[in-house]
Amino acid sequence: MLFVTLPTQARTHNYEITVSDDLRHVHVQAELDGAEVLRARQGRSSRLLSASTCDGKALDTRRNRIYPDGSACVRYTHRLEPMDERFRTEDVLTTTTSEWLWLPKLENDASVNIRVILPEGINAHLPFDPVGSHYVLRASPGSSRGLALFGTFTVAEIVLPDTKLRASLIGASGHEHKLTRWLTAAAKDVWQIGRRFPNPQASVVVVDVPGSTGEAVPFGHVIRDGSEMVRFFVQAESNEAALLGDWTATHEFAHLLLPYVREKWISEGFASYYQIVLLARRGVYSEEEAWRRLTHAFSRAREIDSPPSPNDTQHDEFWRVRMLIYWSGAALALMADAAWRAQDDTSLDTALARLGSCCLPSPNTWSGEALFARLDALNGVPRLQALYNRHADAPGLPPVEKLYPALGIRIGTNRVTLDDDAPLAAVRRAIMRGG
Repeated sequence: MLFVTLPTQARTHNYEITVSDDLRHVHVQAELDGAEVLRARQGRSSRLLSASTCDGKALDTRRNRIYPDGSACVRYTHRLEPMDERFRTEDVLTTTTSEWLWLPKLENDASVNIRVILPEGINAHLPFDPVGSHYVLRASPGSSRGLALFGTFTVAEIVLPDTKLRASLIGASGHEHKLTRWLTAAAKDVWQIGRRFPNPQASVVVVDVPGSTGEAVPFGHVIRDGSEMVRFFVQAESNEAALLGDWTATHEFAHLLLPYVREKWISEGFASYYQIVLLARRGVYSEEEAWRRLTHAFSRAREIDSPPSPNDTQHDEFWRVRMLIYWSGAALALMADAAWRAQDDTSLDTALARLGSCCLPSPNTWSGEALFARLDALNGVPRLQALYNRHADAPGLPPVEKLYPALGIRIGTNRVTLDDDAPLAAVRRAIMRGG
């Protein structure tokens, strides 16, 4: 007798979320396609004001879980707690869905359709993919905590070919056009790699923090809990030239060229490499200035006493090994990029563009070895795997300076001179000019 295994149909759960007029509670109704337990990753039963089946039967909420007790329809009310009190504004409540969105386990391509009902005049920025009049939530790596913002703020669009990224601008009244132009320029830097943005469903949150530092963009980070989101803290009164000349936005958008990688030195290193390369291609840096910045960063990473290996930086004090975390991966990126361009008629750009087409955004956490194996396979020539095997567990920065003579890079006192007669001068130029 022949037994045939039929593919299982992915489960879809339907949620309706109603935000109270005072923005203090969410009332949730969940129609479940089978679930034994609901959990919020950082949820606490003590913050649930009620939990019942849709016909009114009270549900067990012990051990920070909701047990549906066989019911396909569950209702609960949850108190909203503000986060990021330092940056709280009168008009916007910032919360995290990891505290109040109680979900079944999402696996085998399961998804959640979400309809949100808001008070009149209130906007929302949520970590879900918008699809028509509702949202869709799928499995994600769950890095950081997914942000949910409710209140009155400006919603803008970052328009790229075939892509419109949604941006919410918090506390930046009067500066919206300038901020949108800055975000668009940085997003287009990354779009140029493969002529597509790695995740057209990603969203952006910009929070004005006046007087915080002397920098136009003091901080930014990527959140991969739900749909990918990039949040920036800015001094919105900064002039446009200062914003456009700042590398932070390009660095954070460049993170989306990779999936969520377990080894921080790889994700930060690739983003650090591209923050310089892409600003050079936009014309913010001359070729000489770009190579000066890159080689100077490598030199600083070499100054660490008793350096750990890149893989061991996670066990060391962050501020001691910070330069290794941010520039070890950049060294490998340059070494692979130069080899691909010089010998194989391809590039790191090409590998990342192909990765975006096949595999991003990814719901999984990747190891560095798995990522480099996939990039090598996509380019058809192995480069990164061998570099990883050779240097990931070796102390200190990979020996990227051995490339300098062939590339025609000569290091002086706080300056770099470039030799256009060097064997790989064309490769050096191509890296910073694109192509």
